[in-house]
Amino acid sequence: MLLLEKKAKCPLCGAKNPIDAARCAICTRPLEKDPLPSQAVYQEALWSTRIASKGSRKKANPYAVLGMLVVLAVILNYFVIGFGPNWAHEPKPQAKGSQWKEYRQPDYVADLPGDPIPGTADAVGTHLSTSTVWIDGHWDLVRDDDTQSVGAIEAARAHVYAGLVTAVGNAPTDAAASLPALVTALVPDTELAPGGVATVQDATFGQQITLDTTFSGFPEAADEGTVRATATVVDGKIFVAASFVVGGDDAALHRRLADRFIPAGAPAH
Repeated sequence: MLLLEKKAKCPLCGAKNPIDAARCAICTRPLEKDPLPSQAVYQEALWSTRIASKGSRKKANPYAVLGMLVVLAVILNYFVIGFGPNWAHEPKPQAKGSQWKEYRQPDYVADLPGDPIPGTADAVGTHLSTSTVWIDGHWDLVRDDDTQSVGAIEAARAHVYAGLVTAVGNAPTDAAASLPALVTALVPDTELAPGGVATVQDATFGQQITLDTTFSGFPEAADEGTVRATATVVDGKIFVAASFVVGGDDAALHRRLADRFIPAGAPAH
């Protein structure tokens, strides 16, 4: 009768192995007969920890991912895209003159901000109907016909960068010689330095004259600056666009005013 071969049972998976096997044939755990106490503790800790499978790995929370995408989209829109209401994006500086709009009169069309102040001016036998606004350094309105209170007018005086005036009236006999006097009359209490009248040009829609000189007296008696004016004579009438820039000069401002100041029935500049 054959004796049954003695087997060593694996303490991890329970598989039976030859008595002299160094490791389990199934799970490969070491099969020490009498391990040292410290070694036994180490082996137990090592082989009793289950290895995580790919399927058991923690998956990302889709709501957290969606939230991160929304935050990134909001940041991108605020600093780069600039879509939506003002609170949804970083404030963008507006272009100079973005508040200006078409201002129509019976005899001409102009671009001006706000609701211009109507008035009149008389010089060298010519009566002019005028429209006036004051603007700041960004060409935004600081005074128009709706500026009525004393406080608002004083605030406008403190912030005015330029006064813009458009005017129309019967043309004097010598428009070029009369232009300095006409421009002086557009803003009361101002004085212009002599000269500055450019050579008369033949514009596509009439005789055109320009003036470029210095002035004093606006908005306060001690203030001074540069005045530019463009006058066009069409069918016996003179059309004047003038910019009084306090403390300096701004050719671009005057170009914006003059280029969009069109006598009725005339083509654009």
